Amino acid sequence: MLNAQLIPDTVALVTLIALLEVFRRRHPADRVRLWLIGMLWIFVECVARMFYERHAPYHRFLHVVALDSYVIAGTIFVYSAHRNAIPWITRFVVHAVNVLPMAVIATLYGAEYRGSMAPYYVCCAFALVTGALMATVFRSSLSSRLGTYLVFRILIWGPAVGFLYTQQVRAAVY
Repeated sequence: MLNAQLIPDTVALVTLIALLEVFRRRHPADRVRLWLIGMLWIFVECVARMFYERHAPYHRFLHVVALDSYVIAGTIFVYSAHRNAIPWITRFVVHAVNVLPMAVIATLYGAEYRGSMAPYYVCCAFALVTGALMATVFRSSLSSRLGTYLVFRILIWGPAVGFLYTQQVRAAVY
């Protein structure tokens, strides 16, 4: 079944993607290309939501696709915002490691995993520990403000841990 309420959003998104492609052709730059790729992932999410039905046999798969598409698109948008002075491999490693716990948590939630909370806690712990490690290892290339990076890391993952502690998995994911 098709969710017709999402058709106007999808049309607007396709229009935006087409305009971005025209802009990319006139001004070929890596950031514009990355934004176009990110918008295509948002389109994937939109299509998954259009066909998502709560009680259909494929709803878990579409929920995972929608949530993971958001994570991937967000990662691409943040990746494109970094300074070009940072080597691309460093940016890639940092973003790949940062996106892993978010993608796992989104996938678990989208697949309606309701067993032990341990996998969710492991992802949060992984995110906090790798954040601290990356902040020290890549300190010179990422930011000269190690403390600021760590505070942001705790501000991002701290509430997720709190929501998980109170069994509010949806709030932790979103």
